[in-house]
Amino acid sequence: MLETKAHSSSKESDIDRKSRELAKRFATTNEYVKQRLSDIEQESITLNLKRIHSLPMDKAYTELLQPARFEYMSMKNEKKASGDKMYTHSYNDMAMQH
Repeated sequence: MLETKAHSSSKESDIDRKSRELAKRFATTNEYVKQRLSDIEQESITLNLKRIHSLPMDKAYTELLQPARFEYMSMKNEKKASGDKMYTHSYNDMAMQH
């Protein structure tokens, strides 16, 4: 069965139309999901602040500063033999003087 140009182009335009509709749906869904995630994040922050507000001051202080802290790191020489330096960083001579 041979297709005519008109029939072939109408199939292509139908495929183009369906592709555009699908792309619009993806874009709409993407925007909706972004908005809901933003709303959920804001709700979570609000709930977290309410929870922190009910904590004692020392615990609230620690909780609020948690995101601003760096991970703990020790520069002490754990495998120190007698006569070895106490610290394992480039400023250990200065640190030992104080």
